[in-house]
Amino acid sequence: MAIGRPSARMLPETRPAARATLVLAVLLGVASLTLIAASTLLTVAFTDYEVEALPSITAFVHGDVAGFLSLLPAYGGSLILRAPAAWLAHAAGGGELAVYRALAVPCLAAGAAFGVVLWGSLAGRRARAAAWLALGVVVANPLLLPALDTGHPEEYLGAALCAGAVIAALGDRPVVAGLLLGAAGANKAWAVLAVVPALLALRHGRFSLIVTAGVVGGVVLAPALIHGTQAVGSVQAVANQSGDIFQPWQWTWFLGHHGDVVRGLNGGEKPGFRTGPAWLASIGHLPVVALPVALSVLAWVRRVDRQDALLLLALCFLVRCVVDPWDTAYYHLPFLLALAAHEVIGRRRAPVATLAATLAVYGATVIARDHVTPDLQAAVYLLWSVPAVVCCALALYAPARWRTLTAGVLRWTHATLPSLSRLVVATERPVHPQPQPTVVSALGSPLSTSWPSSVTTTRSSIRTPTAPGT
Repeated sequence: MAIGRPSARMLPETRPAARATLVLAVLLGVASLTLIAASTLLTVAFTDYEVEALPSITAFVHGDVAGFLSLLPAYGGSLILRAPAAWLAHAAGGGELAVYRALAVPCLAAGAAFGVVLWGSLAGRRARAAAWLALGVVVANPLLLPALDTGHPEEYLGAALCAGAVIAALGDRPVVAGLLLGAAGANKAWAVLAVVPALLALRHGRFSLIVTAGVVGGVVLAPALIHGTQAVGSVQAVANQSGDIFQPWQWTWFLGHHGDVVRGLNGGEKPGFRTGPAWLASIGHLPVVALPVALSVLAWVRRVDRQDALLLLALCFLVRCVVDPWDTAYYHLPFLLALAAHEVIGRRRAPVATLAATLAVYGATVIARDHVTPDLQAAVYLLWSVPAVVCCALALYAPARWRTLTAGVLRWTHATLPSLSRLVVATERPVHPQPQPTVVSALGSPLSTSWPSSVTTTRSSIRTPTAPGT
């Protein structure tokens, strides 16, 4: 997003309307996220934050920097990034809950900015409905509810930073991409999956991206690394073993077995839950990293179109969820934001697939959890996630075959659901267009966004893992 001169084709009388529409988009995004935060950030008690981050943050706001660093959890880099917000809340007289809420503000602000960027790229008259849908799937995504409710707004922050880094790379801004990618890597370790998609998206400046990302990530994490905190050991433990946690929403669920009593962290039984196979603990989280990295290398070797870098990012994040035995609802936020960016930025169309994927994830991991057995939850999850992986892979590695397949689907959609067909097709542009600036006006200055061409007998957590984020 860059400040630029107004388009010569833009009539003066259209500028106030563009400014008002931009302000409306910002206000709606902020209002939606504020409402979600107000309905979820109600208490520190019974959250992962209480167990994992509260001791460290408490030390920080009371001036004990050494205690802060020594008590950091596995995602300690995220707390370092957001620590100023906690200090400001405490300095203003806020208590434990105010600090907790303040730590979520940078994450929500990043999501709001990301949503407005997607909105701005489709804000032309022909794509107005698509633009509002793009904003909605980012700032009103129901997967934010479990993320905030369990105390993990940093997942939303990382999702916006990773997708933003690839968008910047598509715009040939390697330094900006490196800044965003470095911050994402410091925020949570899974951001490493965005490195190859960002490099693929760039035409030039790959070295600058790597150096910038390394410097930013190193500066943020240096205090924790030098201090030798427990965060380092937590990350290593997470990478080397999968522990007792075995959730229904992943590929190995049906390889587990019934018979043992599975309990959550509060000691309560979890009826219908399986015990993970013994071999799964021995390989740890290796597939969570190895498979997405292999997919990225394959895309690089096959010289996948740089316009599909966001699709590669979405595929990597989806595979990460499907193969992670700790998988939970909010782990899918990075996948959904990357998919939305691919549809809006890469293909200039309404994020209809993102909306469908959001409903599928929420239905399988949140709604079904309270109504059906864990086995059925797993079946429902695999029923949509495996075809989604296949579709993303086909679109990425066999685009000609994918276009033939989707052309038939679009013909059927146009015949049976003409309104939906118009929403998708009317906003589509050629796969390799010349850069088309979208100019709006904000704060008295024109704003131009130009996008590129082309425990137990067996133990399992009822909450998220104690060292989440792999």
